[in-house]
Amino acid sequence: MIEEKVEIVILQPLKEPATKDHISMLIEKNIKIVLWDYLPEEVTVDAFIAPDYVKAGQLQAQYILNQGRKVIPFVIKGDVLNIKSDKVLEGNLSILQNSPLVENLLIKEANINNTAQSHEILVEELGPNPPDVILVHDEEIALGISKILGEFKSEKKIMLFSLDINKNLLEDMVNGSLVAVDTMPNLLIQVTIDTINSLLEKGTWNYDFQINNKSALIPAKYTPVRIIDKYNFKLLEERFPALSKHEQEEKKEENQQTQNKSTKKQTKLKIKLKDGQEYEVVIPGEIEKMEIEPQKE
Repeated sequence: MIEEKVEIVILQPLKEPATKDHISMLIEKNIKIVLWDYLPEEVTVDAFIAPDYVKAGQLQAQYILNQGRKVIPFVIKGDVLNIKSDKVLEGNLSILQNSPLVENLLIKEANINNTAQSHEILVEELGPNPPDVILVHDEEIALGISKILGEFKSEKKIMLFSLDINKNLLEDMVNGSLVAVDTMPNLLIQVTIDTINSLLEKGTWNYDFQINNKSALIPAKYTPVRIIDKYNFKLLEERFPALSKHEQEEKKEENQQTQNKSTKKQTKLKIKLKDGQEYEVVIPGEIEKMEIEPQKE
């Protein structure tokens, strides 16, 4: 990037010492820096932008409590670097820890690259008293957990909560077994583009607050997040066209059912009185038996 003489760099930094070295090299060449997701301590950058991961954890937890019944939540902590997960867990705990609806809060850590470990954790927890809900902080872990849950035969339906969603989780979301917090990557990209343009034109940008990371006050912005479930999955149709196809198939099925109801046999009953008056009435279905009982005035 330095050799190409770029003006600005967007980094999603790793949680390792090399990150600081790379940032220092860019600063020496007066290259502006925008960081995503993770802000290392004692680095100076022009902008830090991330989805509001604490809010994401709160949304997961509040959705559970909104069901109005006592639950045993099971949090499987972890993402690639545990950067996001730490924030999401903070949000989970701020809602769940002191709630009278939470009977027991279980927290375990899983390595995203260790499917066997996730399987072992679930086998241990899905015993005589399995949790009511499982919260995970990474879409890939959610996918693995979803597959593992399918292997267990349990009378208790276990709801799965994920941070973010990919196409492989759409079916679970539509059928109601998965609730996801959408970090709205499209919005994150748009905010980043606006930030880049502003930094290049004015040298500053429209940040919301500053973070003290021990070396400087870093301009920052958290982008909004939202809950997606089976009732509002249409919000994702632009990113996942398959959802639109699913909706069309559902409408087709509903129309077919309506049509089937409308084509049921009907009976038109014609009545002629002795005084010459005639009446007609349409009765749904076929008449098997009819009785006439004259009534006295």
